[in-house]
Amino acid sequence: MTVLVRLYSVTFLCLWTIVVIQGTDVDKCSKGKGPLPASVELVGCEKPRCKLRRGQIATLNLKFNAPHAIRHMHTKASAKAYLALFFPVTYKLELGDMEKTCQFLTNTKCPIPSGQEVHFSLEILIEDDFPKNQQLTVEFIIEDQDNKPLICAELPIVIV
Repeated sequence: MTVLVRLYSVTFLCLWTIVVIQGTDVDKCSKGKGPLPASVELVGCEKPRCKLRRGQIATLNLKFNAPHAIRHMHTKASAKAYLALFFPVTYKLELGDMEKTCQFLTNTKCPIPSGQEVHFSLEILIEDDFPKNQQLTVEFIIEDQDNKPLICAELPIVIV
């Protein structure tokens, strides 16, 4: 009986670890805007194209290692849609205070030493004026005090 309980416990722990580590699949940004973060989780979505409702607050959790000492950081986000086959339209996502990345770190605070693992949680309101049933690619960039990219990720979504 004890061996069976231990086997179930080990199996559960392994499965739980796989789910937690996987996060949400994202793509590397085009044009070399920065490396991918170590992990990305869009809460409630594992596989793109993630479905987000207008009026919803989407929570994105990012983890990355500081490549060098960082005094402060800022976050930028944009969404790209193709309204015609070859006609991209880019929407800047207004992040408000969320642009001040250091204020929303969950495991440390700025300044950050080189090599430190950084956890950042970003909340974005999916505006009511976003085009419904439109496929978008959302780009997230975190830059340091010198506007050098620390991470960049693209996440395909659809507004429902």
